[in-house]
Amino acid sequence: MRGATNWTVAPAPIPAWAQTVYSDLPSEQRLAALWNDVFTALRVDEPDPVTAWTAHLDTLLMRRDALNARRHAALRYLGEGTDLAVTLPPEHVWCTACLKTKSGLPFVANLPTEEVFTAPDNNSAEGTVRASRPVSYGGAVITGIELEFKLGRVTQAKARAGDDLLQRLLDTDEGARRLGEVALVASSRVPAGRLFYHPLLDENSANHVALGEAYGFTSAQPGSLALNHSLIHVDLSLAADSVRPASEPS
Repeated sequence: MRGATNWTVAPAPIPAWAQTVYSDLPSEQRLAALWNDVFTALRVDEPDPVTAWTAHLDTLLMRRDALNARRHAALRYLGEGTDLAVTLPPEHVWCTACLKTKSGLPFVANLPTEEVFTAPDNNSAEGTVRASRPVSYGGAVITGIELEFKLGRVTQAKARAGDDLLQRLLDTDEGARRLGEVALVASSRVPAGRLFYHPLLDENSANHVALGEAYGFTSAQPGSLALNHSLIHVDLSLAADSVRPASEPS
């Protein structure tokens, strides 16, 4: 994370993972199905994957630069069960997974990547959130997550399944009940409607927020008090089809 070298993380299908993701298919078809979806998400199915990735990364960088130029003071996520407003600190920086080493060598930290993200003020979240996808954490699955935020903090939380785990995560530390990331996903190659039990695939499927730790590089002010700190970082895909600057009319 300090830029000493270039690196990339990517999902690599194995039989045990495929058996979990595609339990609805005959066992002999599961690994091939997972490889197919991973190749789709990674643009390997394109005639020229490198050219496709270059164009996609350029698009993400243009979105990042446009957001950084606009300097929105707030965002509002709207969707079924979700109405969440967050304040963006004056020093916030929109980022992508396109990074550079200290020597200036560009690299992409994770594949796939479909998001542009930053950190909100950790005291600002107000409203409700309904997660659109289950969350896989430590080998367990939490489904039907619904949260209510007041003054930046989760004040009510429930889940249809895995509620005990959700409550334990929220009680990890004070920062676990606050947001460390807000992310925008304009479009995604990750196949919809299936839980992959893999953060790179699941988080890049839709607009999302993350409970817990904020990335320091999402602020232009080192040590900013607006950045959240926690031992956890849990991404929640949102039932939010609309994201707009909070000051815009509905």
